[in-house]
Amino acid sequence: MQMGSGVDGELVGAQLLRTVPDRQWLFKFGRMPMNFILPDRMWERFKAPEAVTKLGQARCKVSVMAQAVAHLSQTVPYDALQPYGEHFHPERYNTFEEKTFNLEKRRAGSPRVAGGFLPMAQPVILPGDLDYWDYVVRKLFVVKATPLERSISALGPGAYNMMKYLTNPEDPSKPFDVTKSPRSFTIQDWNAVVQAFIKWPFRPTDLGIEQMFSKKM
Repeated sequence: MQMGSGVDGELVGAQLLRTVPDRQWLFKFGRMPMNFILPDRMWERFKAPEAVTKLGQARCKVSVMAQAVAHLSQTVPYDALQPYGEHFHPERYNTFEEKTFNLEKRRAGSPRVAGGFLPMAQPVILPGDLDYWDYVVRKLFVVKATPLERSISALGPGAYNMMKYLTNPEDPSKPFDVTKSPRSFTIQDWNAVVQAFIKWPFRPTDLGIEQMFSKKM
């Protein structure tokens, strides 16, 4: 499948991956691999690691949700798909020279990558937990540069009380490092925060975006 260069293309990939945890769509038959041809910039967002390096600056909700349910890899060498004009139609302005500016990567004719998404045998997002992950990751990425000890309030009134349910994913006998900011969380860190949110008895019950807008109206 070839993804579009805009937001719609990224949304398609994200929506397909959301069906993995609860084994919906094709995944009710097993670990069906998916292969996409997608813009280089979009691939960077899917693959972005935690922000301990400059590369991690691209990390976002899409990165976390994808890496929590699938193994990501390039299925074709990058150079095999360059330049754009020799491999894809319609031919665009960027056919002879690869552009490296961030804005150029958003346009039609920008470099493409062949990315493979293989669902995990045991996704980190457990069946039935997708809405919790969606809410927690979405809320905390709004304050992604703020340490958890201060940004946790974004999860709801009194969210500081869920700290007692947080444990270190590497050593449960130790406390969670609340000085870490959401953009530097590993997938296991995110899982620890989500599980603490699930255990919190006073967590918000309206987790979707549509409820938030309907209340404002």
